[in-house]
Amino acid sequence: RKQSMKKVIAILLILVMSLGLCAFGSPVRSSAKENLNKAVKAVRISFLSNMGYKIYEPNPDVAGESSNTRFAGRLDVNPWDGYYDTNSANTEILYGQYDERVHSVLENRYTIVNDHNQPNKSANSFLAEHRYGCHALSDGDIASLDAAGLIAHERTYTLDRLGVNYEGTKSPLLFIKANTVERVVISIYCEGWDLDCTNAAYLAAMKVHLGFSARYAPYGHDGKPIFTHPAPEGD
Repeated sequence: RKQSMKKVIAILLILVMSLGLCAFGSPVRSSAKENLNKAVKAVRISFLSNMGYKIYEPNPDVAGESSNTRFAGRLDVNPWDGYYDTNSANTEILYGQYDERVHSVLENRYTIVNDHNQPNKSANSFLAEHRYGCHALSDGDIASLDAAGLIAHERTYTLDRLGVNYEGTKSPLLFIKANTVERVVISIYCEGWDLDCTNAAYLAAMKVHLGFSARYAPYGHDGKPIFTHPAPEGD
């Protein structure tokens, strides 16, 4: 009798992961440790394999939910002077990944700053002041662009979505047949658009522990895995 399915192994991330953080050198002040700990909140771990590309977010703002980090906004980076960056037309720059239609949407919405605001000298490039005389991009303007779907967002998974207990085997990181070799690329990084990724954490050092579990999974004649539950939208 011909078999329509075979047994193979799908590798899943299990709930044995922890993140630790320490500073270089001698023990640091409690205030410094607090800033360094923010780096953990900005950490991402990505997995690229034959099952696609997934980004794991260990410390989302809301437990169990992706932070849905926005990939665009104002920044104070060039120069880092406490004011949001402006272009040669003295208009605040919208950095990041967005639809080119934002320029036409914003064309008549900039407001001229009439207040002599003092620069914000914090270690946070997301929190600056509008420079006197510039054409400012307000929080409301950015929110409107976001609501219109013109700004890109990060898509991440929490452990609830990647772990073995999430509706069986719904989001495996790797699919590997018996007696074969497959490649998975793991990248560990801090997401630059995460609001917790600031200059205050630039001396942070992280240690990461990853745990994986292997589960048997059937596959069909096309060689692709068969899941009891559909894969998440977008996979």
